[in-house]
Amino acid sequence: MNSEKGFTLIEMIMSLVLLGIVGVFSSLFFVKGIEGYIFADLNASMAQQAQYAFTRLILEFENLTDITPPLTSNAIVYQMQPASNIPIVTRSIGFIGNELKLNVNGSNPSQGNTILNNLSSFTIACYKDFPNNILWATGEPIQDLLAIQITIVFNRSDLPPDVQTFTTIINPRRNKGYNAPVNWNI
Repeated sequence: MNSEKGFTLIEMIMSLVLLGIVGVFSSLFFVKGIEGYIFADLNASMAQQAQYAFTRLILEFENLTDITPPLTSNAIVYQMQPASNIPIVTRSIGFIGNELKLNVNGSNPSQGNTILNNLSSFTIACYKDFPNNILWATGEPIQDLLAIQITIVFNRSDLPPDVQTFTTIINPRRNKGYNAPVNWNI
């Protein structure tokens, strides 16, 4: 009589096959979790970069006093006054290659510092009546400029449609316009 205890070869092979199946399915869950983390991290990074750029552009455009022609959809030359006791300066912002550049010393944005890179597009639209989408054009009184719409589109390679879009609206306050504060020299 054989009293040896143990596993047969068939039992060991079956347990290895079952262990392999469980391992494959559990690894799929780990991969999805890691992909989700990478996706969320990329989204957070782009949102943070867009917020940084919007904060800087808000500081620039809230204090603008005039816009120099030509105003294009992806570049702007403007005069701004950071505070009432500081003289008016000329600055420029433009979409150069795949970068958004700000020149704080003149009218050529390509000579400026990079604010953002890896962009698909950058657009500026100036409105004298924003709810009705009536555009403001250079040559019109700067006081009529009510809102500036900025759209930033990042390149994305991880999923369709391959871009991520962020938009904001800025209301100038130092152009002595209809929406400016009563005492703008604050």
